[in-house]
Amino acid sequence: MDILSTIAYAIASYIVVYTILTIIVAILVIYGFHQWRKGQKEYEQMASVNRGRREEMQERFRERWNKRMDR
Repeated sequence: MDILSTIAYAIASYIVVYTILTIIVAILVIYGFHQWRKGQKEYEQMASVNRGRREEMQERFRERWNKRMDR
């Protein structure tokens, strides 16, 4: 009987540890995905800002270039 209870205890312990580790990994994956999406949104916002700045700089350059060519 001691052998059966030891085996049952080992199996139960394995199931509990496996379940806890599965829950921890799921939480980490969800957190990681959330952080990744947050980073993607920030990247897209900065890309939009940089695109606007680049367009402004190109427009200023064209204006200066056109002024020089008109002389």
